[in-house]
Parts: sequence; structure tokens; C-alpha cells
Amino acid sequence: MGKSRKRNRPRQRQDPTIGRPPKPPADPETAALRDQKILPVIAALAGPESKKRSEAAIAIANLIEDQRCRKLLLKEQIVRVIMEQTITDSNLEVVVAGWGVLRNLALEEGPDFGLHLYRQDILTPVEAAVRNVIDMFESTQPALSSLPKPRQNLLWSLAESLLSIMSSLSQVNQHITDTISNASIIPGFHFTLLDSPIAPEHVKEATLLCLHALIEDNYILTNAVAHSPAWLQGLSGFIGKHCLVDIAACGVLHDIHSVLAVSGEDVPDGVLSNLSILKSLDAQLDRHCLKAGRALEDVDSYADAAANEKEIGLVLYFIGSIAADTQMHSEAEPGLDKDEFEGFADDDDMDEDVPEDRHEVDANKLDQNGTHDTSSEIEDGLDMELVTNGEHTNGGLQSSSSLPSNESILGYLVNCTTPKILSILRAFPNHPAESDTSSTPRNTGSSRSSSSIHGISLTALNNIAWTISITPFAIEVREQWHTHAQDIWKDIIYPVLNTNTADIELASPITSLAWAISRSMNGQVMLSRYEHKNFIALYQASTSLHSQSNNPFKPPTNHQDDPTESLNVKCIGVLGSLALCPNRILQNRDIGTFLLTILNNLPQTPPEDAVEALNQLFDIYADKEFDYDEPVFVQGGFLAYLQALQPKVQKMAKGLDKRTTPELRDRADEVVVNLGRFVKYKMEERGS
Repeated sequence: MGKSRKRNRPRQRQDPTIGRPPKPPADPETAALRDQKILPVIAALAGPESKKRSEAAIAIANLIEDQRCRKLLLKEQIVRVIMEQTITDSNLEVVVAGWGVLRNLALEEGPDFGLHLYRQDILTPVEAAVRNVIDMFESTQPALSSLPKPRQNLLWSLAESLLSIMSSLSQVNQHITDTISNASIIPGFHFTLLDSPIAPEHVKEATLLCLHALIEDNYILTNAVAHSPAWLQGLSGFIGKHCLVDIAACGVLHDIHSVLAVSGEDVPDGVLSNLSILKSLDAQLDRHCLKAGRALEDVDSYADAAANEKEIGLVLYFIGSIAADTQMHSEAEPGLDKDEFEGFADDDDMDEDVPEDRHEVDANKLDQNGTHDTSSEIEDGLDMELVTNGEHTNGGLQSSSSLPSNESILGYLVNCTTPKILSILRAFPNHPAESDTSSTPRNTGSSRSSSSIHGISLTALNNIAWTISITPFAIEVREQWHTHAQDIWKDIIYPVLNTNTADIELASPITSLAWAISRSMNGQVMLSRYEHKNFIALYQASTSLHSQSNNPFKPPTNHQDDPTESLNVKCIGVLGSLALCPNRILQNRDIGTFLLTILNNLPQTPPEDAVEALNQLFDIYADKEFDYDEPVFVQGGFLAYLQALQPKVQKMAKGLDKRTTPELRDRADEVVVNLGRFVKYKMEERGS
């Protein structure tokens, strides 16, 4: 039977340049919001009157602050409308308002939106707009200074929007940052604004902050700025102004130091030293410490100090960055020469019994990534020296002839900067309305700013403490640090732990700070009898939280990419450092038993926890001369436990995938070998 032919009916094809029209929201309230607020302003963007178009763009920029309105605007393809119509408008007011919309969207939506903008080729109109701004600066007919103030204000608003968008794009990835830096017009745009005598201070602030965002870890732009004497002179000219411009300039100059140091290049003579930068930042900290002191007595001063959150945050961020860089560049390299330990092959049969000669490993095959040694007088102790790396020889101090060149920076951080950060932490507790028990009332409306200041201060102090804990320097400076460290423990760390807080976000930086403090003092922190058990309880609470997830090895914090940064590992690190203190046998027994319990729970114990627990045990019981070695390690039968744990530890190491967790696998392989050496060493130590 024949089939009828289909008639060729003409079809109405949709314009391919127009996206699929969005579906109306199902929710009546959202649908009403769309009809009453969103669609009218989008329609007004295409209106015939430039004033109406400008007002519509300004209204959209304000609506973006509301999350529901922002999502509706994005669904209505507001980005395409702005890029195709508004920022190409013939009226400058409309153009400026359009760039303001994109700026606000980038700030509210974060890196994902920045990537979307980049894929929409936003850099092409950005460069065109930058060129227009520079042309206005270079124009003499009429000169920029002779333009009416409203016209000048439009120019400053446009410049700030462009700077903000470039800053947001630089936060996406390094490729986008390099692309921006490769545009020859961009650095000149920044320094044109900085050199302008009529540019408002807030524009120069935005320029320096954008330059900092672009130049950080960016060799291309750093090299261009570092080898331009005029630009360097301009940056140095902002130092000492005691305002946000000064702070931001300090950050840019420090970025130049950091990037050139990583690349192995010398810093040009025109760049201020890191010590000079630190002193300028410290002067800014002085101002805020005065405000913090008044804040302890006066409610209005407290609110005023909290209002300077941005300035305080930048000062502390740059100080912490200088501390971290000092740590990186002054840390001594280990002295033993040897080949790199390559770990166990995945096809090794690690489920079999450990052979009798499991300890016979060539001494030259042990990696040097460990960080522990507390004995320099172990007879025939090469194995133990390799396990612990000889790091704490002579109490962690070096003679004056071998001190690093960064000693002056370290001394300044200890003697001048640390007390001021501690003052700010005391004045701005994490929860001011709840923590303050004095009769002075607090302004609870500023509690959010206070909490933010507290967190930023903790991060800076944490960077300083870790730098101090692993960097050798003069004895008198270390003694001064011990005084500050004990105050930090008493006033900052202990109150948080003593409240049994369930705030994991606060517990994590506090525990990291406690680890650095206890490590820098070789565990000799003044403690109450049971204070160490707070960290044991915190470990157990953290373990309980993440054990409820489907993945038993998922770290209990937001550090999935680096398991060694988990709260569990930090708790183990603190306990291991505290256990080093002499004349605390009962506390040492509690900690040693707890670490063995963690290991005994393999394979349920996360690998990163087990690795850190073993490293701490190697450090704690490195020498039979320690007063706790005989009553705890020997009488407690720790050696037999460690011998029995060897197969479990080997199986744990083999179970880690080198492709997904290469660093953790390397550390696990290393700890397997170190465990064999440690067991052998302890057997020979008592047999001698």
C-alpha cells in the first residue's frame, strides 16, 4: 500500500542570535516579582531616551544586591543585553551604568561568573573602555581637569568599575590573569590613574588593590613594574600616608619581592625592602591598636574600629604574607645527602606477613621530608637521625654566625607586631556580645565585623607563629617570643577550647595556632593537668562529625585537596608537641596512648591521621634519656604495639592511589620505612 507524501510546510525558524526565551517562574510570588520589577527595567534599557536607559541600568545594579532579583535577571539574559546594548551606548552615563551592572554581578556571583564573562570575551570591551579612559586623560581639547565635575565623576566611576571587573577576573585562574597582564594597555592604565593629581583617593585605592590582585604570583606584570623606575617611584610615594592607599601600595611592593624571590631574581634597588614595608604596615597597626584600646572602654569607639574592617584586614593579610615568605626563604635545608625514597610499588604484595629482615633498608633510600629530631647524642643512631632529620639540634637555635638574613624581619614580627595583633584579638573577640563579661556594654550590631576582624587576626598570627616555630634565630628573640606565645595560649587559645565550642570553623584556626605555639616552645606551654584532653575531645568530636558521611576518609574540614590540613591532623600535631615537655609523665602517657589508639583503629582511621600520629610518636620517643621514655614507652609496651602495627600501616600505604593523592601516598610510604627504622632503633637502644 502506498504511503502519502508529507507536505513541505514552511517553518518559522528562530533567530539563532537570540537565546531560548526563559520560562516564567512557577512560583506565583517569583512570577509577580519578575513581571513587576525585572521585565520593566530590562525593557527600559532599550528605550529611546538616554536618561531612561541610564536610570534602568542603575536600577538593575541596585536590584542585583537581592539574590532573587539577581537570579531572575540572569535568567532574562541580562549579561547579553548589557554587553550588546548598554556598554556600547552612545551616551556615557548609560555606558558607565552598564559597566556598574557587570561589576556588581561579578562581585556577587564570584569566580564562576567571572569565568562566564571571560568566555563571553569581556576583555575585548574592557580594553576598548580602558583606551577611552586613557584618551580622556591625554586629551587637551578639552583637558580633563577643565571638564565639569559631573563629567569627571562619570570617568572615575567607569575606571572603578573596570578595575573591579579586572580584579574579579584575576580571581578565576592564572591563565586569565596572564591574559590581562599581557595586554600592554593594562599596566599603563593603572599607573595613569595613580599618577593623576586630580584622581580621587578612592580611585587610587581601587587601582592599587586591582594591581595587587593582578601582580600576585604573576611574573609577567611583576617584571614589567619592577624594571620601571618611574612606576616604582610612584608606588613608593604612597608609603607613609597612613591610609588605605598606603596599605595597598605596601601589598604591591611586597608582591614584587615574593614573585621575584620565587623566580630566583634579585629585587631592583628601587623596591623598598620587606622590613621597610613591614614597618609601614606596623605603623598602620598602631593606629588600629589605639582604636582597639578605646573600643574596650567605649561603645562608639568599638563600632568605629569595626567599621575599619577593610583596612585592618589588608594590614594583617600583608603582615601574614611577609611572615610566610620569611619562613619560606630562611628555612635551612637538611644537611644529609641521599637519594630520594620512591615508595613502594603498587604491585608489592603487602598483605603477606612482614619478613624477618623488614628493617634492613639501605640508609640512602630514606626520604628527608620528615621534621623530627630531639636528640643529638644517640650512639650509633643514624637510623633515628634519618627518621627525625636532626631538626631540633641545640634546641632549634643557631649561632649568630649562621643566622639567616631575615633575622631582622623575624625580630620585628616578634617584638613589635605580635603584641599589637594580640591587642586587636583581645579587643575584638569572636562573639563580642557573648564573650565580654565586663560591665561595659557592647554594640551587638557590629558583632559580624568583630568576628571577621578576629578571624583575619588569627590568620596573621598563625602565619607568624608557624614562621617562628620552624625558623632558627637569636636566643633573646626566641625568649621574647615565648613570653608572647604563653599570652596567646592563655588569652586566645584556652578560652575557645575551654568553652567546648562546636564551631568547627573557629576550632580549626585555633588548633593550627595552638600547634604552632606548642611546637615553637617544644611543648613547654603552661597547662592545667587535664588541658591536653581538650584536644583529644576535639579530635573525637571532629571524627564523629565526618564519620556520618558516606566517605569514611573524607577530611572533616574544607581541605579535601590537602588532607594534612584537616582538623584531625592539627589536633594530633598539637598533642605531639605538648607531649615533648619534660616532667609531665601523666600527660605524656595520655597522649601516647591516644596516638596508639588512633593507629590501632586502622583501617578505619583516615590515612592522614595515621601518618601524623606515627610522625609524632617518632618525635616524642626519639631518645631513651627523656624522662618519660622509660615509664611510658617501655613500661607501657609501646614497642610491641608498634611492631604489631607494621602490616596495617603497610596495607594503608598501599591502598592510597598515587594518582589522586600523590603527596599523601609519598608521606605514607615514607612513614612505613621510618616505622621499621624506629622499631629497630628502639630495640637496639634498650639492648645496648
